[in-house]
Amino acid sequence: MKKLFIFILAGFIIIDIGTACYKPPADTVVEINVYNGSTAITGVATVSLYRSMADVTNNSPAYTQTVGYDNYVDITVAYLSQYYVVVTRGAAKNYYAGFLPVGIFQSQTDINSSPAQTPAGTVGGVKFKDVNGDGVINNSDKTDAPAVFLTKSTTTYQGVTVY
Repeated sequence: MKKLFIFILAGFIIIDIGTACYKPPADTVVEINVYNGSTAITGVATVSLYRSMADVTNNSPAYTQTVGYDNYVDITVAYLSQYYVVVTRGAAKNYYAGFLPVGIFQSQTDINSSPAQTPAGTVGGVKFKDVNGDGVINNSDKTDAPAVFLTKSTTTYQGVTVY
């Protein structure tokens, strides 16, 4: 009986030591820095993090925060290997219904030397990426929203440009 008591007591001591040494994992944080692709873009930005592309399509973000005029936001998230990032600032975005913006048309020469897109490019309008390289911006160039890839219990930094 005495041995059983000692055995149980030793078990409680081990559990107590293990509990005292336990430290919960650090938070997993996504820090987003929003850049303006045009000087005409003003105001605060809204950062939305999505768990899947289906959530992007359904506009069901897991996290949404507003970026202040300092252009930064830290979002503490439940760990996933990646989140899709959609940022809006007024009419400017980093992702347009499947198309990735790469800039703003600066001149008619810029429009003429860029892949054709529909609607046609205009000076001051958004220029989209020719994802498949065929010289035309069409449904074949649609892609997933940009993603941020995370490491558990760390802060991941991501710069995002809106156009």
